Amino acid sequence: PSAAPVLLMSLQNNKIERDCRWLIYAPEFGDEPFEKRQGDSVVRYETESLLGSALAGQNRAADAEALLVRSATALRDRAGDSSPASRQAAMAAVQRLVDLYDACDRHEDAAQWRKELEHLELPE
Repeated sequence: PSAAPVLLMSLQNNKIERDCRWLIYAPEFGDEPFEKRQGDSVVRYETESLLGSALAGQNRAADAEALLVRSATALRDRAGDSSPASRQAAMAAVQRLVDLYDACDRHEDAAQWRKELEHLELPE
C-alpha cells in the first residue's frame, strides 16, 4: 500500500492546525484573546473543534480531547435554540469527539456522545 494517503492526511492536519492557530493567535486581531473576541460564538467553538480534530489526526489525543469536549459541549448546549447551520456545527463537533474516542478505544465515552448526536440529528 502507498504511503501517499497517510502523508496527504498528515499535511492536511498540519495545515488545518496552522490555520486554526492563526485565527486564534493572529497579531492582526490585537492583544484581545480569541475567547474574548469571539465570546460564546459558533465561530469560536467550530474553530476549536477543527483544531482539536487536526491535533487528533496528528496523534495528539490529550491535546485534542480538551478542545473537542469543550466545543462539542458548547455547541450541543446551544443547538436547541439555534439555526439549522448551528445544529449542523454541533453535530459535526460531536462526531469529531466520537471519532477521537473510537480511535482511542474509549468506547463507553464514544457511546455516550453518540447518544448526544442522536438528539441533535435534524428531522428529515
